[in-house]
Amino acid sequence: AMDLLVADEQGAITRLSAGDGWSEGAVEGIAWTWRTPWQFPKSVLLAGSLAPLGHDLRVYGLLTSVGEGYQAYLDRLAGLRERMMAAATAPGATPRLRRHLGSVLINLEDKGQSQAGWATWMARDDLERLNDEIDELEAQFRAAEAGRDPLGGKKGTYLRGYVSEMDDTLQHYSVAVPDAWSPTARLPLLISLHGYGFGRFLGHPAPSYPDAVAVACFGRGNGDYKLWCEQDILTVLDAMLEDYGVDPDRVYITGGSMGGTGSWHMATMYPDRFAAIGPTAGNANHHVWEEVWGWGQREPTFMTPFRDWLESTTSAFQYADNLRHVGVYCLHGTLDNICPVGHARTMVERLRNLSYDVVYEEFPEVGHGGFPGAAAARQKNYLFSRARDPYPRQVTWRTSWHRYPGAYWVAVERFGRQGQDARIDARVDGQQIAVTTVNVQRLRLDLSDRLLDRAAPVDVTVDGLPAYQGPVPSDGALRLGRVGEGWQAVARPAGREKNPTVGGPLEHAFMSRFLLVCGTAGDRRENEVNRRMTEQLAEKWRRWGREQRARVKMDWEVTEQDIAESNLICFGGPASNRFVRRINDRLPIRLTPEGVVAGQELFAGQDVGVKLCYPNPLNPDRYVCVFGGVSWEGTYDINGRFGNWFDWGVFDDRNWFDFSIFDAHTQSPETHLMVGYFDQDWRLDEAVVFRGDAALRRLTRPRRPPDPLAALPDGDEVYLSEITPLRITMEKGVLGYDQSFAGNPITLGSMVFDRGLGVHPQAEVVYDIGGQFAAFEAWVGVDLEGASSVSKAREEAERVAFQLYGDGQLLADTGEMRWNTPPRRIVANVEGVKQLTLMARALDGRKWLFGDASWGLARLSRARPARVAAPVVPIAADRLQLDGAWLLEDYAVGEGVARGAERPQAELATERRIHLPGSIPVALAAAGELPEPYRNDHLRQVAELAKREWWLYRWFDVPTAWQGRRLQLTLSGVTQQAEAWVNGDYVGRASGPFSATTLEVGGPTRFGQRNLLAIRLLAGSAPWTNVRSFAVPARETQVARGTDYGLDGGGLAPALGLGEVTL
Repeated sequence: AMDLLVADEQGAITRLSAGDGWSEGAVEGIAWTWRTPWQFPKSVLLAGSLAPLGHDLRVYGLLTSVGEGYQAYLDRLAGLRERMMAAATAPGATPRLRRHLGSVLINLEDKGQSQAGWATWMARDDLERLNDEIDELEAQFRAAEAGRDPLGGKKGTYLRGYVSEMDDTLQHYSVAVPDAWSPTARLPLLISLHGYGFGRFLGHPAPSYPDAVAVACFGRGNGDYKLWCEQDILTVLDAMLEDYGVDPDRVYITGGSMGGTGSWHMATMYPDRFAAIGPTAGNANHHVWEEVWGWGQREPTFMTPFRDWLESTTSAFQYADNLRHVGVYCLHGTLDNICPVGHARTMVERLRNLSYDVVYEEFPEVGHGGFPGAAAARQKNYLFSRARDPYPRQVTWRTSWHRYPGAYWVAVERFGRQGQDARIDARVDGQQIAVTTVNVQRLRLDLSDRLLDRAAPVDVTVDGLPAYQGPVPSDGALRLGRVGEGWQAVARPAGREKNPTVGGPLEHAFMSRFLLVCGTAGDRRENEVNRRMTEQLAEKWRRWGREQRARVKMDWEVTEQDIAESNLICFGGPASNRFVRRINDRLPIRLTPEGVVAGQELFAGQDVGVKLCYPNPLNPDRYVCVFGGVSWEGTYDINGRFGNWFDWGVFDDRNWFDFSIFDAHTQSPETHLMVGYFDQDWRLDEAVVFRGDAALRRLTRPRRPPDPLAALPDGDEVYLSEITPLRITMEKGVLGYDQSFAGNPITLGSMVFDRGLGVHPQAEVVYDIGGQFAAFEAWVGVDLEGASSVSKAREEAERVAFQLYGDGQLLADTGEMRWNTPPRRIVANVEGVKQLTLMARALDGRKWLFGDASWGLARLSRARPARVAAPVVPIAADRLQLDGAWLLEDYAVGEGVARGAERPQAELATERRIHLPGSIPVALAAAGELPEPYRNDHLRQVAELAKREWWLYRWFDVPTAWQGRRLQLTLSGVTQQAEAWVNGDYVGRASGPFSATTLEVGGPTRFGQRNLLAIRLLAGSAPWTNVRSFAVPARETQVARGTDYGLDGGGLAPALGLGEVTL
């Protein structure tokens, strides 16, 4: 027995009751938890009396809170971050300073987040160590300010970062520097691109090689490394060349899934930066999606040929010609249902037809992952055997946009016509240069001594015609332009002309430094809509800004420095935005009180608006972009109304044009008032302009946005389409008010509704209804937008559940609905509800295959109708508990999936067991594989566990009666990362510490049969998932109480269950 007395600073003594507070575990030993009744900080004296076998033993201790000291530590971190960010974003901050400060900042972020929640368990030596770490960060800050690399000379695997010039956000990357590296070693560089995923430091840690430097890029998240995401790769590549002196002729890029897509993309856009690539299971050809998944236009229109070209510009296949001097080693699985094998097959066939250097391995039994380790080794060996030729004798270049002018020693400076590809083929033979072109008006040849003798004359022909005979220009740049029917040497003309910096389309304004400018000079409604749209885009940018917003200023805050440095994205027309007012009359398309004027043409109406990009008249080296309407109605929802037909995240809400003039009837490219591109001199040209089809426009239902300042309407019945939502979170696009997501009448089965809301799952719409209503009513379902059937791929993936929440409580849930499920009616009691949330939840992770959904009717009633006599109560869920004994296996990190660990044989060979809830150290200690960690020096053996991935297996049966019902897998107490497979099919992931995550389970489940659940538990990173690695705890209390962020305190308690169902 033990008695414990606690004396506070005033001498008051409290006797604690022993017994119920005791706990015992294989790792943590005997422990007793007691919650103090006092608010800390304060000190108390502990006195314990233990009487074993008649002896009287007394122990004493002083308990002191470190709360104040820990808060001081956090305050120091915050202050240091603020100072470094100010230095990194100050005027004149160089890329080198941004990069070196970014590396300190990213490690400061790592320390700040990793230590969160430690105050409870921290001891005095912990606090001293943390303050020592800040002292080290301060020293690194001073080194960066002095022009030195704060991590210079460091080897091993670690995080680095930079503060982006594009948007002043902090971005991270991971480097692996081998022992063989030195500043003069000129080792090869392997760039690793992660697949689609989530995590705090996605991509970290980078793979390591004994004879090469490796870097894992973040690529701004899940954007296929395209548009603004590609700039991250280029920034990191330049950093590695400067900071590590890697060999520029031996740079390789590789990745799986989305990383394979990025490998294809970066090499076709920047072939002169890479020697070889290793794409694995990546997408490369948009037309494969159309063939396999049924994407694309249902009915052709007058814009179909242009649409096909524009969609092709998103694919590496369109630019395969550019890979003439880039080696390719491609891996793909025949059974891949995430990225169909046709992507690899069509790309490889194209390269082989061109006689390019390509090796292809296709694996008949492999899906989207699980490739043999030997294949990856062959791929790596191939890459390291290639070297770049920076001045090849023959160059082929194909491009669609001015931003990508050329490669090696050729460049397109002026297109013949926008909206078509330009192409150059150039070959050097001695002093003879033969060039052929397509859609090129002016080109540039950058001639080097490594290509020919610059001291001798050159003879150039273009398209079979003599173009130039004479000396090489002193700077090596020979410009040739089409003059009449021939070609001749020309100078670049003065004046406004499309170029790589300012060349359109509008989306490219977000690929260099930009600033959102909110108009504040209008009436209340205009200013409110400008504010909402500015804030909406700033928040949306978190997806690409590593959870950091885009930069925002009010119109009156714009400075001359902003004009000099930034592309200005201005919300509101001249009536409400002061900056637009300054330049409006100097734009080829301008807003007036009557409408939008394009050239001599007026498009009149209060619902008319414009989106355009143009060289800023106050600084033509930067864009000015106008997002505005004649009134607030034209500006409302301007961010997401257009460009939602490209089917993939980074291209959602796509600004594919130089300008778009629209009104309430504009729902598609074919229904704009006018849309297209400026010509090469930034002038209006009918040759590159599309005008809406009058017949198609008449068929559309005009948009009617709700008044943003209106109070809740009076009357017994109120439709949600009359209320401005508090918040809308949707996979893409904008909310349809009294129309479907695509702008059609809301149609659910045979039912057509004049009122309601159109969405694209996953979609959440939140309203403030102020507790004023008694009932809610809607009909819900998948809206086929006029189609009569769906593709097989969509049929397999698309499963939607419609849910209604009131003040966070579930009021109704339809359960799973598919494309052919009859519409279901929701009637719910909402008495007293202040915040009403409508959720169209995607029950499958393949959301790119989903169509649209609708809430027909969607109305509130102030009077309770007879049919809502009582609140709708969700049906209690059935639950299958899967705690208890599980099989346990381990692999080297990344090896499990490669060896097919997610789909093992029916009977597993392993005899190891783990009991859940539980942890890996507890299981191994109980099995005698791990000594008691806190005796002698055994803790380091616990640390070794984090270097493996741990697979847990359990067979279970799902009742046949559950068929057709919604299944959810709940993982609780996950530390640090867990991923789940059911019958070999990936279900999802969860991350800790000690988090609870619910995953949707559907397709792979076998009802009335035996099912296998496989869970991979990691503390580090593995290919395809890139899970964050955390430090192993240094003290017993951290492990025992699970307050660290590592594997060693990990627990896992999964349960397969059915979500609550209410009809």
